[in-house]
Amino acid sequence: KIYCKKLAPLANIRLQKVNAIMIQRALDAEPSTAQRYNLCKFLRTVFRKAYKLQLVRKNIMEQVDAPVYHAAKKDVFSRDELQRIYKTLEGSRYRAFFVLAFASGCRCGEMQGLKIQSVHEGYIRIENNIRNGHDYPPKTHSSIRDVALPEHIIAMLRREWERNGAILGGYVFTNRGGSPFCSMGIGREWHKILAAAGVPFRNLHYTRHTHATQLLSAGVPILEVQHRLGHASASTTLNKYGHILIDNKEKVLNAIDNIVGM
Repeated sequence: KIYCKKLAPLANIRLQKVNAIMIQRALDAEPSTAQRYNLCKFLRTVFRKAYKLQLVRKNIMEQVDAPVYHAAKKDVFSRDELQRIYKTLEGSRYRAFFVLAFASGCRCGEMQGLKIQSVHEGYIRIENNIRNGHDYPPKTHSSIRDVALPEHIIAMLRREWERNGAILGGYVFTNRGGSPFCSMGIGREWHKILAAAGVPFRNLHYTRHTHATQLLSAGVPILEVQHRLGHASASTTLNKYGHILIDNKEKVLNAIDNIVGM
């Protein structure tokens, strides 16, 4: 919907009639560098596919300069903020949901779609995803995965399921009617929790960034982090979190000392 709105000036022009100047004007009209970059990336995908299907004679996006954009480092939750959040979560009916977010690095829809048969000894299997209130399989093959968790987290999930009525084949996190948590309710509670904890607001997806950052800082191999997050390739994980590995100079120096042995 966002892209449709931004590309409205091109809406009534046949694909074959669109040229590089029109594209450049549409990009230049976008004030946000990040949105301009994402819009250009989207259009490159569109015209590459159109050219492959022979809907256009040439890929005009090859004539368009890609906007330069460097994503800012993810502002993850600090250890002190985490302690305040956990303390504030006591008594919240969403406590287990938010604890799982930090412990697993899963996406919100993946946790909403978690069913009791996907909770195993020592791990959960991600094979459902709630989007717009409907249950779908994960959108990519790499998103279907096993995520290892400590036993106390597994026990917490089973208690949550039992508290919600223990419906066989049902969701772990449900509202009083038995339906999975809705996104709006999760968002409202997340706002409330952060405000009560005195923690600056960051959306729920930052629990995922925090999880990845903590694992990489602790020396967990990049391929393991990639698998836990459900990224299609290690390069995706490196693009998002590679700065953490670069910043870890102390471990690099220790490794060099071990190599040199002096």
